[in-house]
Amino acid sequence: GVRTVTQNISAGGMHFELDSPDFKTGDEIDLELTMPAAEGVYPYEGRANCSAKIIRSDRITSPDGSDRFAMAAEFRERLRLRY
Repeated sequence: GVRTVTQNISAGGMHFELDSPDFKTGDEIDLELTMPAAEGVYPYEGRANCSAKIIRSDRITSPDGSDRFAMAAEFRERLRLRY
């Protein structure tokens, strides 16, 4: 499995960055997200999972000169939530 911190998530998909190009556009992936407890939202940590498709993969160069890879994934189904 690959671990990362999600940069942006919505009902239809998510954006995240990786240190290596583990996926390419068109890849189908299985996601499992850990959602921290949030004050005023829900007091317990939760998990969500679903299948997704990589719709964009871009190489980005950090200010220190190292490369990272920005990925956009489109959810193929509704997120299944567990608390």
